[in-house]
Amino acid sequence: MARHTVQVVVSDQRMPAMSGTEFLGRVKDLYPDSIRIVLSGHSDLDSVIGAVNRGAVWKYLGKPWEDAELVRILQQAFERHEQDTACCRPA
Repeated sequence: MARHTVQVVVSDQRMPAMSGTEFLGRVKDLYPDSIRIVLSGHSDLDSVIGAVNRGAVWKYLGKPWEDAELVRILQQAFERHEQDTACCRPA
């Protein structure tokens, strides 16, 4: 991520070294313009809700998800990033 512009980041909540919401919180601090999505099961719902409320996560998608829904959410995320950053580009 340090070498490339990243518009959308998708993370699973359960990872070996840290939670997905912790990872996405760090991503937010370093790359605030990125759109962040977390995939999670119901057992992790409280931490995911907290991350959404803190602004670390834009969207939560529960497991198991429908592929078409994931594609739709990713399209929305890229469109949102485009809208959010359009105001800041040089003419």
